[in-house]
Amino acid sequence: MEPKIENALLRAEREAEQKYGDLLRYTYDGPKTHPRMSAEARAAQFSPFAALTGYEEAVSETGRLTEEKPELDEERKAEIDRVLQFLAEKSRRGSREKEEIHIRLTYFRKDERKEGGALLEEAGVFRKIDAYRKRIFLRDAIPEGIALEDIMDLVVEEAEL
Repeated sequence: MEPKIENALLRAEREAEQKYGDLLRYTYDGPKTHPRMSAEARAAQFSPFAALTGYEEAVSETGRLTEEKPELDEERKAEIDRVLQFLAEKSRRGSREKEEIHIRLTYFRKDERKEGGALLEEAGVFRKIDAYRKRIFLRDAIPEGIALEDIMDLVVEEAEL
């Protein structure tokens, strides 16, 4: 090392020793009033946190896609109505005939959080049509039933219309 630089470093070291010597030789025993914090607890203070609570959920909800309820033409409405009439007649005669009627339907379920909804398909054994509540019920599926106005397609799988 050059003598000028070495002299400057020695001089700075001596000045630091004069000013801060008592602090440089001080030994710290830790806090006297409370126990020492563990390394894990100290690290937890600096761990990341969710500054915007619910932000991730809001972003994913916004990105979730929904569909508009499709409009049925008159021909399709008439076909669904014809099948519903057949099923209503079968349910009126239900106590005399123990025939199981298997149906498959496509219906629109309105989304609870956003505009629009989704087209869903359900298959099962027909149970009844509630004319008062305007709902169709299947055995062992969707306990609250399906609104008749939400049906987009309805097919009887094992009967002659």
